[in-house]
Amino acid sequence: MRANLLSSLASAIVLGACVLPPVSPTPGQASAATTPTPSSSAASAPESTPAPARLATRMRFPATFPHGFTAYERVDDDRGATVQQRYANAAAWQAARAGLALPAGSILLVVTHAAAKDPASGQPQRDADGRLVPGAVRGYAGMESQPSWGEAIPAPLRNGDWHYALFDAERRVRESVDQAECLACHRPRAADGFVFTLQALRAAAQR
Repeated sequence: MRANLLSSLASAIVLGACVLPPVSPTPGQASAATTPTPSSSAASAPESTPAPARLATRMRFPATFPHGFTAYERVDDDRGATVQQRYANAAAWQAARAGLALPAGSILLVVTHAAAKDPASGQPQRDADGRLVPGAVRGYAGMESQPSWGEAIPAPLRNGDWHYALFDAERRVRESVDQAECLACHRPRAADGFVFTLQALRAAAQR
């Protein structure tokens, strides 16, 4: 789940995503579209390529949140006036404390808040330490690993058994989001179990 996807879709995620590049037309398609043939118009039209199927997520918002979750990192975005707070469930927290790979059953969740505003000035409020004061929730991003979930993901995108999701402020999953972008973004982090914040999680759990 990096900040660009979170900011745009969750108006906020760990997670975020790298946008996959569009597929360019093949030379044959381009010439067919610009060079008519003596045959019927149907023959001269380029064949359309079916869009790849959207990779739906199996993750749903954890019903018990925040119970059973531990905060492990906070990120203040002064420019965007948002506060992101990152949480791990017990399975992930205990594995991180032991320095182990995150097991099946692990859930990581990012909550994006708008910064609270001062009623008088309209400027973002800050606490005694100068940090932004979290206000209303804008959205959530999450990643969850469960046994065999990776089987539904094409091998070039598979992140073990992780699935990713974005949720709105009411904790409803954004069904229109294609998790292929999240999978592609996290895949280079295989050495860290596909988790961008694994080291931060371990540092917090081992304090």
